[in-house]
Amino acid sequence: GFLVSLRRRFPGVIAPDGEASYLHGTTGDLLAKIEAPVFGGHLRMLGYDNENAINTAAVVTDADTSHASVPRNTFDWHKPSIGAEWSRPAGRAALRVRAWNASADAGSAWAGDSGSMGLASERRDLGISAAMEHPLAGATVVAGLRVERSWTAYDVGAAGDDGMSSQHDGTTWITTPFLQYARVLGGASTLELGASVPVSGSRLYPAPQ
Repeated sequence: GFLVSLRRRFPGVIAPDGEASYLHGTTGDLLAKIEAPVFGGHLRMLGYDNENAINTAAVVTDADTSHASVPRNTFDWHKPSIGAEWSRPAGRAALRVRAWNASADAGSAWAGDSGSMGLASERRDLGISAAMEHPLAGATVVAGLRVERSWTAYDVGAAGDDGMSSQHDGTTWITTPFLQYARVLGGASTLELGASVPVSGSRLYPAPQ
C-alpha cells in the first residue's frame, strides 16, 4: 500500500494593498508512505518534508508607504526526513532493521537600525539499528544495537555578509547496545525491564529502565 499527502498555504496572499504589517510567505508539507513485501520480509518507508517562510514589516508604516520599500523581518525553516523499517520472522524470533535520515534547518534576518543581522542553524541526524526479538519462557526479549551520527551547525552575523559571520559546528557519534525484557502479569499488567549503554567518544552513559 501507499499514501501521499501534499498541502500548501500562502499567508497574506489576499492582504490589502499598501498594508505592510500583514504576514507574507509560504508554508507547506509533504507526507509519503509505502509498505511492501521485500526479501522475504516486510518493508515500510516514510518520508516527510515541511517548509515554511514568513516575513513581516520591520517598521511601522502608513498607508502611503510603498510595500516594496518597507524592510522586512524574515523567518524560514525546513525539515525533510526519511525513515525505513524492514522486518521478517526468523524461526521463533523476528529480525527488525531500521534506518533514518532526519534533518532541520532554520534561519532569520532581522532588519535593525544598524543593518540586518542573520541567524542560521542546521542539524543532520543519521542512524541505523538492528534488533532481534525472541520469546523466552512466556516473556519477550529484545536485543539490539543502534548507531547514530548527529551534526549541528550555527552561523550568526550580518545578513548577506559572510565576512562578518561567526560559524560553529560539531559532530557526535553514538553507539548504543540495548536489551529489553517484557512479561505479561495476569491480564492487565506487564512487567518491562531494560537497559542501554550509549557510548560517545570514550564515555559510557548507562540507562536502566
